[in-house]
Amino acid sequence: MTLPAPDVARLFTVGGSHRGADGLIATVVSLHEAPLTLPTGRVAACDPMIGIEEGVEPFTDEVPPGTYPVVLSVAEVARPDDASYTHERAAAAWLRIGERPAADWSAALTAGQDPAELAHGEWFGYGVDTGTACFVDASVTPRLRPLLGEDGDGGPLIDAVYGTASPSLTPRPAAVVEPESGVGMVAFPSGWGDGAYPTWVGRDAAGRVVGFLTTFFVVEGAG
Repeated sequence: MTLPAPDVARLFTVGGSHRGADGLIATVVSLHEAPLTLPTGRVAACDPMIGIEEGVEPFTDEVPPGTYPVVLSVAEVARPDDASYTHERAAAAWLRIGERPAADWSAALTAGQDPAELAHGEWFGYGVDTGTACFVDASVTPRLRPLLGEDGDGGPLIDAVYGTASPSLTPRPAAVVEPESGVGMVAFPSGWGDGAYPTWVGRDAAGRVVGFLTTFFVVEGAG
């Protein structure tokens, strides 16, 4: 992967302002959290409207089954020369596996992906076509189809992510659970919306996985 590893402190420190090459200023304004249960520890990240319907490959790095927090970093994006241009975007989503600090971050890979095969400027990521992303245990996705609604319009999933938004429309992570099976995902808006976004895996000094982090290119230089 030719992208630099994420600067986690930069992405998840409230109050930091960062000027992008396009002149926009992104300021991290809030962090929001939702719990994700991983029955098997086979972590996947995707656009849920695609991954649940068509299936999604888990990352090759697995973690112990359990319930872990997904933390969403929200940035206010402003244009200095236009006071009317200001809104909030999801900057990054971090699935934290325990409290140990990460010694390094590298590309989170699925089976068959080899960074050595990437050309200059290429990187691995997942595509988003509905402006929505998620972390999920890959083993449960077949049981989550009812969350997409009867007509595949997103139904309970979209209602959970966007229907309970605050008056400021602050992006928030939503733990969305299928009632009959009791399994679910944590979903959230995907930064600038549709596109392709990379996920990273963090490891501690002993090589144990301590987190997965998807960046959305909202904070310049952070993804």
